[in-house]
Amino acid sequence: MEAGSLESETIAEIERLELSARQLRPRVESTRRPEERAVLERQLVDLRGQISRLRERLNPRPSRLVPFKD
Repeated sequence: MEAGSLESETIAEIERLELSARQLRPRVESTRRPEERAVLERQLVDLRGQISRLRERLNPRPSRLVPFKD
């Protein structure tokens, strides 16, 4: 696999995870049950961790990505 293709796939995966995190945030904020909120917050933390790890793989070219904010 070419480096450019791998980079493109990594960027696409980051974008997919960022979208998932953005969609999860309103659910976390609107949940009333503490147990459910804890589960959703853990999922959000996991997504952020995955995004961070993938961004670290792209470290030589971080400028192509906009910082993630959910």
